[in-house]
Amino acid sequence: SKLPYVILGMLDNKSVSSVDIDNRLAAFEAVSYLIRLGHKKIAYLGNPTNSKHSNKRLLGYQNALNENGIPLIDQHYLRAGVNIEENFDIVYDLYSNEENLPTAIFCDNDLAAFGVISALIMLKIKVPEDVSVFGFGNIDYGKYLKIPLSTINLPAFEIGEKSVDLLI
Repeated sequence: SKLPYVILGMLDNKSVSSVDIDNRLAAFEAVSYLIRLGHKKIAYLGNPTNSKHSNKRLLGYQNALNENGIPLIDQHYLRAGVNIEENFDIVYDLYSNEENLPTAIFCDNDLAAFGVISALIMLKIKVPEDVSVFGFGNIDYGKYLKIPLSTINLPAFEIGEKSVDLLI
């Protein structure tokens, strides 16, 4: 007998039940929000080579820039590190050395955003006054930041609940 199962996360195979959010649309909306705030130089900090979720988020970022006539700037595509410290170093180096600096950074996860904010604070750059930072995931650690993080809510409980409903 076959056991029922549901995949949590994106799945391209439509014959298998899965539950996820629309990562492309969520990123598109986040970057569009930054554009509505007046930002035209928006960096992307992510790691799409390792994740289908990140690939979709990068696509949403690119779509939002394209639809608003904002050119993609190679130097504003930042390959994320694997932890907060590496992302701190990436942004610290960028804002210490570059001239055409982004006024906003869209991070494809909240941990990357924590590193970004820490680096900007260390450089005495005001968040969000000088540089806006947008995360993805709305993880619990965000409530401990001194600066509130704008982030996309990843509704883990609801995803789990919907998955159980599909199994029943």
